Amino acid sequence: MSRVFEKTEPWARTWEVVKQLGRGGQGTTWLVKHRFGQQPMSVLKLLVQQDDPERRARMRREASALQTLSHEGIPKYIECNTDQFKSDARLFLVLEYVDGPTLEKRIKARSMTLAEAVAMTQALVDIVSYCHERNIGHRDIKPDNIVLRKDPPDRPVLIDFGQSFNAEEIDADAIGATRTNEQMGNRFLLLPEQKIAGADKRDLRSDLTACCGVLYYALTGERPTMLRDAEGRAPYDRETVRTVFEQLPGRHAAAALRLLGRGFRYRIDDRWQTPGALLEALRTIVLPEPPDNTETVAKILATLARTRDEANSKVAARDELAEHAADAVSAFFEPIRRELLRQLERRRNDGLPLHIAQTWADNDTSLPMRELVRIAAAEPNGRSPGVFRLSSEADGAKPFYISLQLVFEPNAGEGFVPVRFVLTFDHDGYQGPRWTG
Repeated sequence: MSRVFEKTEPWARTWEVVKQLGRGGQGTTWLVKHRFGQQPMSVLKLLVQQDDPERRARMRREASALQTLSHEGIPKYIECNTDQFKSDARLFLVLEYVDGPTLEKRIKARSMTLAEAVAMTQALVDIVSYCHERNIGHRDIKPDNIVLRKDPPDRPVLIDFGQSFNAEEIDADAIGATRTNEQMGNRFLLLPEQKIAGADKRDLRSDLTACCGVLYYALTGERPTMLRDAEGRAPYDRETVRTVFEQLPGRHAAAALRLLGRGFRYRIDDRWQTPGALLEALRTIVLPEPPDNTETVAKILATLARTRDEANSKVAARDELAEHAADAVSAFFEPIRRELLRQLERRRNDGLPLHIAQTWADNDTSLPMRELVRIAAAEPNGRSPGVFRLSSEADGAKPFYISLQLVFEPNAGEGFVPVRFVLTFDHDGYQGPRWTG
């Protein structure tokens, strides 16, 4: 009979062994029940090699990690004696029993749909995020370390923290920590940073890569094993799984391959860096296909075309009005302007000290009257200030100003159109007669 059933074992006073659940490289797990009925069925974990100091220290590290975590996706800690890891006591750890198959058994029995695989992976990344917020890395995420609850269905629980570490411990030789010359990882997905001698094997980001591997496994039923095979191909490039992605709807397949493409890059700095970024990428995979709005778009384009044509028609009408305004003002005022300038120039030639300034729309210019009036009339702001201003000042002489103003008024449906012109003469502050036309 196995020693696990002996009444002298340290857990035997409280726990009765029912049956064995599993066996791994680190330890064995057993289904146990409380002798006094104070706990539901639980899991008893025992070391395979109780006399190995390193394994004993790791179990101490696992128990310490689980004592600090409280999440529905992590088995609840119940009790342990790992504080005696430096003695010769038989170490044990008791945890919550999660009723359900491992992800490995679930996929072998029935494949997952895209939505199921993504939802399960999102929940897994949420667990990892919770751990990382508390500086705890798992380092052994794989299908047989993920148990799917029966209620709610397919809700993952991450088990076996035997290779976990606390990122706050900067001492590589801390209790239970893996030294840089040791190889980490598992056969599910061996990462470069976990097998290279001298590399830091305590990088939280490795867990995110493992989560991408879990998604790949849930979709294809195959283990990714490594980021690049002997021919340099990523796991999703293999002939055996290519049809899986080809059968997915185009946009969903593209989003899944983008996620895995980044998740399986060789350099860890090029992969997913935070749980939040990975969760967002997972969300995009299952976004619904956009509706077919071809007819709606066609209607919008037709409306825009009509609006454009109407606007062009109004612009053409406004330009035509501007042309008529320019013709009218030019015909009336251009001769007056020329005569004024001629008379002023003659007076200045006779010795009168005059300084003549001619301004169009507040800008000195030599453009013809017709062109300037046309530009002013075409302005859509509805009112143009002094379009033409002629002033003359001389030392000791009284100044005078002549201005022409175009006044615009709104006309419903047609924007602003010019309706009259005002010619004003000011002399030494006295406003003379105004001509309106």
